[in-house]
Amino acid sequence: MKRPLALLAGALCAALIISVGSAQTTGVTVVVPAGPPGPIQATVAGVACGTAGTVSATATTTLTLPATCATPGAVIGFTSGTVTLAGTVTVPASGTGTLVLVNLNPTNAVTITIPAVPSGSGTVSAVVNGQVCGTATISATTTTTISLPATCATPNAVVSFTTPGGGLVGTVTVPATGGGTLTLPAITATSPTTITLPAGTGTLTVRVNGQACGTVTLAAGSTTTFTVPATCAAASGTVTFTNAAGQQLAAIPTIAAAGGGTLTVANLDPAVVRVVLPTAPAGTVTIMSGTTVCGTGTVSSTGLTTVTLLPACSIPGAPLTFSVGNLALASTLTVPATITTTSGTLALASLAATNPLIVTVPAGTGLLTITVGNIPCASVTLSSTGTTNVTIPVTCAIAGQTIAFSVDGRPALATLTVPASGSGTLVLASLAQAVPAPAKTGNAGLDDGATSTWIFVGLLAAVVTAVGGSRMLGRRD
Repeated sequence: MKRPLALLAGALCAALIISVGSAQTTGVTVVVPAGPPGPIQATVAGVACGTAGTVSATATTTLTLPATCATPGAVIGFTSGTVTLAGTVTVPASGTGTLVLVNLNPTNAVTITIPAVPSGSGTVSAVVNGQVCGTATISATTTTTISLPATCATPNAVVSFTTPGGGLVGTVTVPATGGGTLTLPAITATSPTTITLPAGTGTLTVRVNGQACGTVTLAAGSTTTFTVPATCAAASGTVTFTNAAGQQLAAIPTIAAAGGGTLTVANLDPAVVRVVLPTAPAGTVTIMSGTTVCGTGTVSSTGLTTVTLLPACSIPGAPLTFSVGNLALASTLTVPATITTTSGTLALASLAATNPLIVTVPAGTGLLTITVGNIPCASVTLSSTGTTNVTIPVTCAIAGQTIAFSVDGRPALATLTVPASGSGTLVLASLAQAVPAPAKTGNAGLDDGATSTWIFVGLLAAVVTAVGGSRMLGRRD
């Protein structure tokens, strides 16, 4: 009996040993974040553990560590070439699992100070061995910094810089000892973009693709040259100018696709903004930008009307409002951020008033036509079962004008008057029409005024006959 028990106990121990050994051979995995490409090696107590991996610029990388490195509680460190990473992970008590490395920061940080740029916008990227290793957003007033990840912080590595306008002249070098604070002296483009502006007065704000890039003060008697900051000079970027009044100039030069070069502005004329008004009964529409009258246009019932606005309204992003008389329109427009030949032509969708004039007409049949001051303003098919609401076009809602109605061409007796406000709801009491005149007989002597004339003649003859007969009787007596 003892022997079978001993065999059973031995089998159980063997199973446990095999089970533990199986768990240990599983090991752990470490997920490394995306970053500038470079080698990544896991270490335990300073000794390489497992196969080195390569950091990906677009996705995470997984390192698989063998069981010999997965001792519960063991601290796993990382190196990239000769650079030690600051982050570590710890093997869990189970000796298995998936661990995550938070970042690629080196133990000895390499920090690069980037100077301020007057434009106060744009970016600068640090590049090592052709790989972007960090990017900073420029400030107009203070310096900014770029910290290199371990895959880029190699001792003696040369760091160059790029901007939207291309490479910069200056470089910095990572110290041989690793770590340290480096300073980029200036943001000067290798191939700068310069703009020659004609003589003038005042100050212009320069933008590239809508991004503010600085200002230039014009010279009254000579041309002025402006160098676009490298942080702004995007290849193929469109350059716009606004004056002190906020008006955009018509000139829109384009930066070369290869960057750099010299651009020339021929004149300082403001851009042209046009508004296309829809068809409507004749009337005058006023276009405003704030309190500035930008232009007026007389709409037509047969075609579109285009109004060219005054230069004072060539202000990017400014709202345009519309009115007819004292009535504001519900539709508005906004001047585009960049005014070009195409984008500067805006179409107004509707001439509907914010507070329209509405006429309620009673039930009936046929086509109802509404005229205001003898101008046809609306047509609608009447409802035989209920009232109909008709909106009077804003160009017809002129205070004091008479509103007349006709059904299938026959005038209605009742009329209304446009109120002083030009808005509100009016109710027409009846669509009753005038009684039609008697039909023509074809006898000119009996038609129209001739009938009454002949009746009068007949009556006169009867009176004369009666008087004559009375006299004759008197004589016989």
